[in-house]
Amino acid sequence: MIETRLRKTRGRRTVKPPHRTATTPASQSSNKKKIALLTRKLNDALEQRKAASMREAATSRELSQALERETATSRELSESLERETATSQVLGIISSLPVSILHEAYASKKG
Repeated sequence: MIETRLRKTRGRRTVKPPHRTATTPASQSSNKKKIALLTRKLNDALEQRKAASMREAATSRELSQALERETATSRELSESLERETATSQVLGIISSLPVSILHEAYASKKG
C-alpha cells in the first residue's frame, strides 16, 4: 500500500508561486512613465490607423466615381457606334440604288 502512494506522488511536481517584490515609490513612478509612454504610442497608432482608414475611404469613393464615369462613357460609345453602323447601312443601301430612283425620290420631295 505504501508503494502505491509513492508511485502516485512521484509524478507530481510542486510549483512555487513567483516571488513578488515590494513596489517602491521609484518603481511606481517608473511604471507610470512606462504606462504613459505606451498610452501615447497606442493613441498615435490609433490616430494613424484612423487617418489610413479615411484615406482608404476617399480612395474607394474616387475609384467608384471613376468606374461610374467609365461605364457612362462606354455606354455613350456603344450608342454612338450603333448610330454610325445604322447610318453606314442606310448609306450603303442608298449607294446601291439606281440613280433614276434617287432622281425620282428627290423630284417627288421638291414638288
